[in-house]
Amino acid sequence: MSGNLEADFTKAETFWQLEKLYLDLAKVKGKGLTPLEKKILQGLLCGYSPSEIAEKIYRNRNSTSVRVYLSNSLYKYLQELLIRQNQPETRIGHWSSITNLLERAGYKKVPSEIEANLDRENNSTNLAIKTQPFFYRDWEEKIQTDNFIGREIELVILKGWIVEEGCRTIAICGTSGIGKSSLAVKLVEGVQNDFHYVFWRSLKQPPPLELFLTDLIDRFQANIKMPETVEGKISLLLDFFRSHRCLLVLDRLDGLFADGEIAGTYWEQYKNYRQLLQRLCDRDRGSCCLMLSRQQPQELALSSSEKVRSFYLLGLSVTESIQLSKQQGLIGSELERERFVNFYANNTLIIKQACLTIINIFNSNLTEFLANNTFLLSNILEVLDEQFRCLTENERKILYALAVNQKLFQEGKFGREFSYNLPKHIQIEAIESLQRRSLLLPNTRQLAYEPLLRTYTMEKLLQEVEMAVANPDLSSIVRHLLSD
Repeated sequence: MSGNLEADFTKAETFWQLEKLYLDLAKVKGKGLTPLEKKILQGLLCGYSPSEIAEKIYRNRNSTSVRVYLSNSLYKYLQELLIRQNQPETRIGHWSSITNLLERAGYKKVPSEIEANLDRENNSTNLAIKTQPFFYRDWEEKIQTDNFIGREIELVILKGWIVEEGCRTIAICGTSGIGKSSLAVKLVEGVQNDFHYVFWRSLKQPPPLELFLTDLIDRFQANIKMPETVEGKISLLLDFFRSHRCLLVLDRLDGLFADGEIAGTYWEQYKNYRQLLQRLCDRDRGSCCLMLSRQQPQELALSSSEKVRSFYLLGLSVTESIQLSKQQGLIGSELERERFVNFYANNTLIIKQACLTIINIFNSNLTEFLANNTFLLSNILEVLDEQFRCLTENERKILYALAVNQKLFQEGKFGREFSYNLPKHIQIEAIESLQRRSLLLPNTRQLAYEPLLRTYTMEKLLQEVEMAVANPDLSSIVRHLLSD
């Protein structure tokens, strides 16, 4: 099946030295590339995923033909080509890395060539690159979203903020596993054609800011002397952001923030990232920075600009969560499914983790799992523990108090009955920090992600009580009282 070889990937020829690449790959292969191999390669160079290429060529997004061609031929030829050219990094870990690897190998045209091509295409010698639909996408390791469910409303809101309202900085905040990165991938796929450049960077293990800035600036291939100072590099990067429509995604932004400190407090070695975030929030430009984090950066919390916004991501709807449980293959009634997803606060990752246990231990039987009445599974505890470790001691005390009795912090009873002897301003600081971490609902003193968070927090409190009370019998009594 040859497919539709007229699929439009013409932009590949505008930006890449296709004939040279075809010739060099033919030397590796031992013969010329087939028309279909060339077409798939063109799609990759335009930044399309294998699914998007399959949709254009075969009119079927789920067709496996493109992935087969990539695995059995193109990936091998490309990797061998890079090895022969002594490139420092030759492993093709993901389709999105191919453009970066080939660019480093010198197959991308220089800006002057690209501009000349665009001028010829539009029969105008005065047409600037920035008026053209420039499809440069640098995803690093792109998250797969083949089984993405729901989020239609969230996507409409966020797309409106970016495309229609021109927001320059947006933070998508939410607890671990809630689906921030998957949502962002879908969002970027929907708005990327509004931008000349798209960059996706994970800060789970952040590089020094100087290296981070140098890497981004190098992507513009401008013949400009690199500034020596961090401040100069930030200014140059923002100049590019004003000259070109750029979308910068900073995933796992919380990698910059220290454990045991108020939300948004930087690790000592990453404090200079504050300067970058402040400048991203303060400067007017035609570009956008999308930040994904378990906690809201203080720079956004303190900004009064209408163009700087935070979006708190909650769980899926019950209907969507039930659909997810069915997709995982669980066997049970609709009422059982609803009870199951409600307990896990409609958290995508946690539901999937629980499903794995049910499949492996309970033979996919949801009824048997619910009857066992053990919800805090080890793989779920790992997800929650990661976020709990970040809290300050005062934040933990507030969570414990709210888990025991929600009314303790209602209006008019602000911590009077259960204050831990914390001054009021310390209580307020801790509550605001918990809100920025998405563990309390925004602008409230109510626990988020009920009943999962309350159950988890109570278990942590009971563990601390048992460690403090040496008498095992007394520990059992206290556990019984707090669990009641």
